[in-house]
Amino acid sequence: MTLPDDLEQELNAYLASKDAPPNLTTLTQAALRDYLQTKRLSERAYRPAQKPFGVRSLVEKDKDGEPDVSLQHDAYLADR
Repeated sequence: MTLPDDLEQELNAYLASKDAPPNLTTLTQAALRDYLQTKRLSERAYRPAQKPFGVRSLVEKDKDGEPDVSLQHDAYLADR
């Protein structure tokens, strides 16, 4: 397989950064699977997220002015 120089440099840098680099066949198969899966999804008008969904922490008060435990129950129980 022949790669353009810029792609070969990036590939070599990627492989050098791994403790146990995969062989080229395994890497190519994984990339092809990912490409084909993305193509199938895009044909269905599915677009993967461009960035992670950011969930902001809400500080809500209940009727007594206490923090609403239903929103942050894990944090509430961890403080006990």
